[in-house]
Amino acid sequence: MMFAIPATTSFEMGLGAEAASVAGKDRNEDWKFADGETRPNTVAQEGDPVPVGNDHGGTQGGITTGEPICGEATWHAPTSIPAEQTTVDWETGEKKQVHVVGRHDPSLPPRAVPVVEAVLYCTILDFALLDGRVNPDRLDDSPGQYDTHYHPSSPENAE
Repeated sequence: MMFAIPATTSFEMGLGAEAASVAGKDRNEDWKFADGETRPNTVAQEGDPVPVGNDHGGTQGGITTGEPICGEATWHAPTSIPAEQTTVDWETGEKKQVHVVGRHDPSLPPRAVPVVEAVLYCTILDFALLDGRVNPDRLDDSPGQYDTHYHPSSPENAE
């Protein structure tokens, strides 16, 4: 989903590209039971299983671990700038000079953080809905009947 954000050129979680240089046996993250003293921003209560580190960026196998979700996105600079640029016309095969007009952002990062956070939250919620962990008809944490037949956890879909 992060690549749906315009100008995104890369997205890494946890160790990111550094993980390519780590051996598989060293890449496995050990787990333990929380002893009540967790790292800051960790969502775990005493006795909950938690990873020992957070080299995976808060997810493992597509599942959030309760650790802070951390990643890094990279964007290229805006290319539609108000300057003359050389291009080619695909139909005629001629080289052309174009001048882009209009309002354009000189810098993307100020708006990027809230957009990336929103995309991440929507992605996590989407997977929670698809997995049946969240009732799409009751997003208030109250139990209730599944009013939709298409939901994976709907009693109508029981085998």
